[in-house]
Amino acid sequence: MKKIIIFLITGVMLCAFQELRYPSGYRISGDRVFYTYIELAGMDMETFEILNERYAKDKNAVYFEGKVIENLNPGDFIVIGDFFGKSKDKVYISNRIIDNADVHSFVTLGNSYSKDRNHVFFGAEILKNADPVTFTAFNNKYSKDKNSVYFWGEVMSGADAVTFECLNDEYGRDKNKVYYNKREVKKAESATFQILNGIFAKDKNHVYVSGGILEKADVKTFQVLGNYGYAKDKRYVYNYKKILDGEKPADFVPPPEPVIMY
Repeated sequence: MKKIIIFLITGVMLCAFQELRYPSGYRISGDRVFYTYIELAGMDMETFEILNERYAKDKNAVYFEGKVIENLNPGDFIVIGDFFGKSKDKVYISNRIIDNADVHSFVTLGNSYSKDRNHVFFGAEILKNADPVTFTAFNNKYSKDKNSVYFWGEVMSGADAVTFECLNDEYGRDKNKVYYNKREVKKAESATFQILNGIFAKDKNHVYVSGGILEKADVKTFQVLGNYGYAKDKRYVYNYKKILDGEKPADFVPPPEPVIMY
């Protein structure tokens, strides 16, 4: 237990140290501009404007993560999302033009997905055959329309679009199957499958970690302890997939949850 606590404290200190070394986004210090820890040159300080963490502009140029986006008029450029922006006739993701995007009907859908009246886009690429009217983006990984389910912009063969639902960043299910990062979770029963937290899941027959069965776990008495990898049942204490030898479920108290500094 002492080793675990030391490890958690060390992790927190490293996160704080990294934050001090590498602050995110733009910052202005007097007449100097920085993106993260790199000083930028050539900005017009009188007109320089931070648009969000990644975009900025002055009277001469638009910048993405500190670098000039070529051939772009800053006068008509606006930000429409963390990674998205548009001018009067073009749409951008990062510093790249999204070809064939209709500026007037273009909307972001969160994460890497967007659409206009004609197309759905994943990043800067058209998602072929996707239906803009019925398209829904759950997260960067999972999305669907009336015809198909997609994982990272690729059709998930065999998945039922009508009944598919995204359960969290890793898991999804339809009326027939449970999926973990696109892969079918063998032996999982869709009807009773549930997420216990970001690490553990279960159905009426098994407990799962990272899409695999947690062998020896007792479904009826299994309970999650905190939100960072500890659990127990009537027989064992677990840390992720590992059984903690010598720990008694009735007496086990998990270490405090780490405080992560961003």
